[in-house]
Amino acid sequence: MSSHAKTSFWETFSQVGRIQQMSELPETNATGPDQPTRLIRIKEVQYRTGLGRSTIYRWMSQGRFPNPVQLGGHVVAWLEGDIEEWIDRSSNRIVP
Repeated sequence: MSSHAKTSFWETFSQVGRIQQMSELPETNATGPDQPTRLIRIKEVQYRTGLGRSTIYRWMSQGRFPNPVQLGGHVVAWLEGDIEEWIDRSSNRIVP
C-alpha cells in the first residue's frame, strides 16, 4: 500500500481553503491564484502528461506524482493545479 494517505474531496478543499460560496465564484474561466481549482479525471491527466494509467499510479505510489482526491466510492480526480505544477516541475528537468 502507498505511504500516501488518500484524502477525501472535502478534506482537501478544507485544508487549502478553496471552498467559496457560489455567489463569490468568478464569471470567467481565467486561471490564477484567486481562481478555484478544477478537478480533472484520469483521461485528462493522461492526455496532459502523456503518461499511461499504470505509470501514473506507480509513480503515485513512489511519491513521484500527485495523489488524487477521493470523490466517493472508487471515483477519484486530481486537482488541476497539482497536475499543472507537476508538469512545470517535470519540464524544467528535461535537458535537451
